Amino acid sequence: MYQGSRSSEQSLGWVKDPSPITALASRTPPPRIYLPRNSCPFSSQQKNQLPTHLIGAFFALFVGNLYFWLQLFLFWRMRSLPQPGAPWIGPLRLGLCSLCTILMVAMVILHSWPLRSASAACEWAIATLLFTLFGLFAVDFSCLDSCTLCLQPGPSLSPPPASPISLQIPL
Repeated sequence: MYQGSRSSEQSLGWVKDPSPITALASRTPPPRIYLPRNSCPFSSQQKNQLPTHLIGAFFALFVGNLYFWLQLFLFWRMRSLPQPGAPWIGPLRLGLCSLCTILMVAMVILHSWPLRSASAACEWAIATLLFTLFGLFAVDFSCLDSCTLCLQPGPSLSPPPASPISLQIPL
């Protein structure tokens, strides 16, 4: 059994049990991990790689959101043409893009305040919404049956072939 005073056993919540397994387990106290208050175990990594994280977050989140706003703009410009998928896909994209933009503004505001955990939650929510928007591309590409890839010869000294090379790719 643990060789400590009775008061320390009681304060730690250890109970004496005559079984041999409990006796072996109770010989060493449980390991303790001490972290400063309001700290993260990865805080040194976050501090050392903060510029890399911020550049990656900018390209992934801000540029990704801008890309989907551009896709939505092109979708609305082409609305006179027949569109694949259900009629609610366009409004769904509008809602998801709007929510991403709202969360981005909230993320930047919360990051400037000392609410970094809430800012990180916004960051992960934006990433999830962007993945959902990527998934909605399946609707746009659902009408493709096959794809034809035509390779044009580049400038060279050899004479060009009689016709461009065509490669048929079934989907």
